[in-house]
Amino acid sequence: MKKYRIPIIIVICILVFVSIFAFNKYNKIKYNSKTLGITLSFPASFKDKYTIKETNDSLSVYFKPEDSSSPKTGLLFTIINADSKDLNPDSYDNILKDKFITINNQKYLVGSTTDVGFPDDNKEFKTYQKMKNQCKSIIESIN
Repeated sequence: MKKYRIPIIIVICILVFVSIFAFNKYNKIKYNSKTLGITLSFPASFKDKYTIKETNDSLSVYFKPEDSSSPKTGLLFTIINADSKDLNPDSYDNILKDKFITINNQKYLVGSTTDVGFPDDNKEFKTYQKMKNQCKSIIESIN
């Protein structure tokens, strides 16, 4: 019986790893933007931690702190029509290699804040940073 112990432990570890990978890969939160005509896929870890604001020519995703009394929300990223009169490209940092992408034959700027975007002394700063680091994969999920 002892000779089977290590192979059984290895099989269990592999099953746990595969289950976690499958959960993270396929358990996404879909958001359909009727304004931009796109779908974004957010990681399951974003559940209840973000808000989305849309205007006629943009979509912005913000961190939503657990403390609802906190006046601060941090911009995670924005997608804004390149023809928008309010657009100032220098106000945004790149998320992807290029600041501009084309969606449905329309050019859009995709960017984030040029500063930190959320108070670094806030107890939820690490959560904000972790989410901000996942924005590239969300942008790449656009379809």
